[in-house]
Amino acid sequence: MSGCFFIACGGHSGEQFPAPTDIYRLKLLPGKMPSVTLARGRLLVCLPGEPDQERVKALLHRWYLDRARAVFGEVLEARLLHFKGVEHPCLIVRAMRSRWGSLSRAGTMTLNVNLVRAPRPCIEYVVTHELCHIKHRDHDARFFKPLGQVMPDWEQRKQRLEAALL
Repeated sequence: MSGCFFIACGGHSGEQFPAPTDIYRLKLLPGKMPSVTLARGRLLVCLPGEPDQERVKALLHRWYLDRARAVFGEVLEARLLHFKGVEHPCLIVRAMRSRWGSLSRAGTMTLNVNLVRAPRPCIEYVVTHELCHIKHRDHDARFFKPLGQVMPDWEQRKQRLEAALL
């Protein structure tokens, strides 16, 4: 997985572009304000003036980060209900080269912005996996027991994630 998810984006109308859980065709439109919208099977990018590749990439990058923060925040809130007495971790979203997520010793959860392209059950798996690290740092039996208790189908979700995005 690349550390920059826009490497393949040429920023041209008609180009296929990954969006959360689907592939959408990129459509560049003139507009007064820069914006990105998902509509009718298209990823609509509006820019004032002549669109250039770097401006399109920057706008799409911001859109992905905003979408990821919103989706991951919702999932985190919902999954926390399964973890009694666990403090709400600080959430950071950024591009990561080789991980879907991590949890620091200080309790900060970092999730890969590219994960927003995955189906929601896969996002739920990664968030739940990281929440289990609050109690158990290592991937040993003490880690996998509570993971299996709060998400019995975690292995299928993990396989689906790996098949969908790797």
